[in-house]
Amino acid sequence: MKPRIFAIAITAIIVTIATIVVGQTANTKLDSRRSLGAAKSFRNLTLIPVYDAIAVNSDNYVTLDEGLRSKRVTVAESSNGGDVNTLYVTNRSDKPLYLLAGEVVLGGRQDRCLGQDTIVKPGKKRIPIAVFCVEHGRWTGRAEFDSSAGTVASQDVRSSAQNGAFKAASASSPVAVDGAVASGRRSARVQAYARPESGIAVAATGKAQQEVWDKVAAKNAKFNAAPATGTY
Repeated sequence: MKPRIFAIAITAIIVTIATIVVGQTANTKLDSRRSLGAAKSFRNLTLIPVYDAIAVNSDNYVTLDEGLRSKRVTVAESSNGGDVNTLYVTNRSDKPLYLLAGEVVLGGRQDRCLGQDTIVKPGKKRIPIAVFCVEHGRWTGRAEFDSSAGTVASQDVRSSAQNGAFKAASASSPVAVDGAVASGRRSARVQAYARPESGIAVAATGKAQQEVWDKVAAKNAKFNAAPATGTY
């Protein structure tokens, strides 16, 4: 059998088996405690949930959106009038706050995109967080942010923000900030870089910020959107 014909035959078999499995997943027992739920499909993606009868609630974190809506979490500009690439987060909830790189906060002096994954401990106040502006044409408003966008920025915008935050942090003089853990580090203290001191760090932040602005503008142009302030 020729390679191409063989590949087509194998693909056909896999598709057939997948179709049969997807059609029979609902309430299928895997063992004494686990079972499959009904498959959910969208275009070329199918998800099959696995239910565990003895699973426990793992809701150990509060998300940015949950925290802002409940008023237990605040995100604010710096006290000196604002710093484009640094915001300050306070977590008044009784759970750790999980911040996801790429999340967008709305309000303040301009909308921002978070630059790195960070966990803020309960009760901690004004923890500095690396951010990137996604609203080039505004620098007015209140000191605090009203809400999150409820989603993350697109992959290309998020990538520039994360790379910029990482490079700036790597080139900065670290300042230990109690109460936060960034990018998966196990220490209870995070090296925060609210104000990069080295020229390399400043250059890395500036380069990444320009990339973010350019990608936001390209995204808006692609969808024929023309917000007055150029926001994402």
